[in-house]
Amino acid sequence: RECVPCDPGCELCNGHDKCLYCNSTLALLNGRCIDQCPEYYRKNTELRICEPCDGGHCLYCPSSKQICEACQRRPDSFFLYHDVCLTECPIRTMVFNYTCVDCSSNCLHCENSLCTECEQGYYRKDGKCVKECGVGYYAKDQICYPCSTKNCISCPNNVCTQCIPQFYVNRLNNIEEQCSPTCSDGYYPNEKSHF
Repeated sequence: RECVPCDPGCELCNGHDKCLYCNSTLALLNGRCIDQCPEYYRKNTELRICEPCDGGHCLYCPSSKQICEACQRRPDSFFLYHDVCLTECPIRTMVFNYTCVDCSSNCLHCENSLCTECEQGYYRKDGKCVKECGVGYYAKDQICYPCSTKNCISCPNNVCTQCIPQFYVNRLNNIEEQCSPTCSDGYYPNEKSHF
């Protein structure tokens, strides 16, 4: 019988591949001292061990076992959301590079950084949710559309009721309207309403 040294990098052991405590630069995993911990583990330099990331589907958690930075992608994909791996992204988020990213405020659903559906009482305009459509737009089915009449600043139901300054709402054939700097024959400008 003789004393046999522990494996390289191991400070305390009770046999080959049965390390109990590694030197300060290595980490213990399954009785062996290794330099880099594998996926699903993090290197705890204080305890000198490879400790598993929390949740079971966390691929990479270097700063803390509770803070996941990347999730498992195969065989099933998981998505990172607030340091946790989920099977699908929650409402009000979108998937970007296996991460659930919050939609803009007052948005229920979004894709490619653009809102596709807003909360009740808000309107979708240029990929965002707004309380009012604003000058030159009208609302229909919770979406803001630009007025179809050129130089129009107010158009409820896409019927122009007010033009930009120095222009007047001109009715053509009592059906179509346009904003023009002068009135049609037989009409005069109403300076008060521009109508």
